[in-house]
Amino acid sequence: MRLFIKTVLTAFTLTEVSLAHISTDPNTVTVTADDSNNNSQGPWKRCVGMTGEECQEYIKRTVPDLEDRVYIIGHDQMATMDYRLDRVRIFVNENGVVERVPKRG
Repeated sequence: MRLFIKTVLTAFTLTEVSLAHISTDPNTVTVTADDSNNNSQGPWKRCVGMTGEECQEYIKRTVPDLEDRVYIIGHDQMATMDYRLDRVRIFVNENGVVERVPKRG
């Protein structure tokens, strides 16, 4: 287990992401990145592990101009493949938890 955590920390260190929270469980390891600089362009790493609604509210507070264009995409829900910088999609799993880092596009 320690080797795995060290590998995860090394990967995050190489991408220059500071870690705000690391929690371990006998079966899983959860790492939450700190994007406290309130980056208005994204990606919003802090959202991974939040509910879709929490993430949506966080992005709306961070970037008011995207207020009506932050969408939650459910597990197995279809979405268009066009690339648009004026929207953010939040992909959630079957439990409604964000599973990918939301970003513009």
